[in-house]
Parts: sequence; structure tokens; C-alpha cells
Amino acid sequence: MPLKKSQPKPRFRRGRAHAAFVTRITRLLARGQRSPKAAAAGCLALAREAETAAESAISDWHVDQALGLAAMALEKAGDHDGAEQVLRELVQRHRAALNGHGHGIAFQLGQLSLACFRTGKQEEAVAFSYEALRYFGQHPEPCYLIETLGRKLRQHQRQQDRRRRSAK
Repeated sequence: MPLKKSQPKPRFRRGRAHAAFVTRITRLLARGQRSPKAAAAGCLALAREAETAAESAISDWHVDQALGLAAMALEKAGDHDGAEQVLRELVQRHRAALNGHGHGIAFQLGQLSLACFRTGKQEEAVAFSYEALRYFGQHPEPCYLIETLGRKLRQHQRQQDRRRRSAK
């Protein structure tokens, strides 16, 4: 059966860990005003620490596995309505995760594209821009980055056109 809001909260809450993360990231961002390199190093260390902690934690994957197995057991028991209800919840969880990851990959590809434009890697920048725009199309979310990528791609295309004309 789906988890109900009235059930007691599980033992493995992330409240304190999340609060500590937010405190540390806030301090690192403040440090970034004075020393961006030190802030970047601190953020990278925090990311690795969080990654290590995540490997030993109960996660959404575990919840999804338990729900999927519950649906299978309900089907086997002949409770098709119960199985359907659990599967609907599971599908909704996956849709939400996909949408969140879709926004994330679109934004990060856009950022990577702009970084490649700044470092002179034009062809990679164009490829990453188009890939980012595809994800933005699949997972729409208002974002300044879409306009920025469009502007950069138009600039790149104008430069390519000028080079072709001058080569003739």
C-alpha cells in the first residue's frame, strides 16, 4: 500500500544532515566572494563527502524497490486494485525524478556549453547547446539559460557565415 502521511516518520530522516549541508554550503558560498578557488575546493570536498554518505544511506531507490515488490506481492495475492494503486504511486515517483533530472541535465549541459564557448571549444559548445535545448524542450522550465544559449548559437552561426564568405 502507498505510504500514508499519517504513518510515523521513518528512522532514517535526513533533517539534521540536510541542515548541516545547507550551513556548510552557505559558508562556502560566502567564502566564494573572497576566494572563489577556495570555495570551489570546499564544494568539491563536500560533494565527495555527500556522495560517500549517500552510498551507505537508505535512498529513493530503496523506497522504489520496496514499492515495486509490494505491487508484485499484491498482484500475487489477487489484490489487483491495491497493486494498481501502488504502481500509480511508483510511476508518479519516477515521473517526478525524471522531471527533476531532466531540468538538472538541461541546465548543466547549458552551463557546460557556455564554459566551452568561453574556453574556445566552439564545436563542443554547439553540440552541448543543442543537447541542452533538446532537454529543455522535453522538460520545460523558464530559465535565462535558454535565451543565453540561443544568443550564443546565433553569434556562432554568424561567425561561421562570415568565415565562409571571406574564404570564397
